[in-house]
Amino acid sequence: MSGAKSKMTTQNIRRFLLPLALLVGASAAQASTITYYVDVFGLATATTTPIATSSATLAGPNTSVGFSIPKLNQLSDPNPGMMYVLTAVQVTLNWQSSGEVDTIDIYPSPIAFTNAITSIPLSLTVDGVTVSPVATAGPVAGIANSFTVTQFPGLTGSGTSGNASADLAAWEGLGNSSITANMASSAMSATGSSSDPHAGGNLFFGGNAQAGGIATFTYTYTEAPEVPEPVTSALTGGALVGLAAFARKLRSRKA
Repeated sequence: MSGAKSKMTTQNIRRFLLPLALLVGASAAQASTITYYVDVFGLATATTTPIATSSATLAGPNTSVGFSIPKLNQLSDPNPGMMYVLTAVQVTLNWQSSGEVDTIDIYPSPIAFTNAITSIPLSLTVDGVTVSPVATAGPVAGIANSFTVTQFPGLTGSGTSGNASADLAAWEGLGNSSITANMASSAMSATGSSSDPHAGGNLFFGGNAQAGGIATFTYTYTEAPEVPEPVTSALTGGALVGLAAFARKLRSRKA
């Protein structure tokens, strides 16, 4: 019977110490981040060195590629000897696009137009997180010449889209663990508008475009020393001594 009482007392002590340990660790914790960058349609190798969006490798419609990003673990943490707790993961795609817009005017007179663009939908997916921007080149305004194809080349565009992960456990792993991501581009489209009453049924848009992106994966985490600091050790030690005395007193009463 006394063994059972002792076991119950030990469990009570552990229940008290766990929140205390977490509280002590939190007081010494500090927020840190580590970001991986990937030129998605390039070599698709993750690096911690920032990559300019303007350096993104461009690819045409209906292109897909897969790549891997290191998970947060004891190897990727730049501060050895620290305990970490992952608090957030942000997935961002900085896209770049270039192309041209072609207009086809089958009306006998030229037609003015505005807001003409070429666009390629992009989709970046990784463990439940999806980033789906539409990469656009343009817009451009001009005159569509009658019965001819008019080209407006050299259009560019850029932008940023991102989402946060809700499943942090998927981003952690031991050793050289990695997480797989995929990116694909969809069919291109060309659009524009015109206030000319003759545009309807007579003015058409076409062209071509390429798009690419720099994907970034930012881990935000807190970390604290694995070995308690002297002051922390003294506080924890004092608490343990007090708890031990309390446990002995409790056992003597129930004996």
